[in-house]
Amino acid sequence: FCHVSKVVGRCRAAFPRWWYNITDGSCQQFVYGGCEGNNNNYVTKEMCMEKCAGVKENAVHVLLTNRSGAVSSVPSDLRRQDDLASNIFNYEEYCTSKAVTGPCRAAFLRWYFDAEKNACDHFIYGGCHGNKNNHRSKEECMQRCF
Repeated sequence: FCHVSKVVGRCRAAFPRWWYNITDGSCQQFVYGGCEGNNNNYVTKEMCMEKCAGVKENAVHVLLTNRSGAVSSVPSDLRRQDDLASNIFNYEEYCTSKAVTGPCRAAFLRWYFDAEKNACDHFIYGGCHGNKNNHRSKEECMQRCF
């Protein structure tokens, strides 16, 4: 992950973070939006240096960028789809939790299942730290929870 560039993300929070710039071999500060980042994202300069100091560009760079970039740049709310793909579906997690906007300041229209009303309803998701009762469409919500 020291080989990939920083990813600010689409969300609009403003977290000061550090990333390793492989071109000049140093850790540099940037502002992280709070979602859709990658693993080249450290809370402190010290943590960045501990993981990446001395890492150089080389022939393996392309392979590492593709591997870690493809895996780590997937937003957490998309990664949850892997849970479903592995035939693990927990009704409680996906259908009974309250809607959670989260602390980030994006504004994604999402759907959650309201168990008291036995219906899917919309809410605004901020882009990070939500829960699994967070569906991209009313149809997806109904398909999973009815």
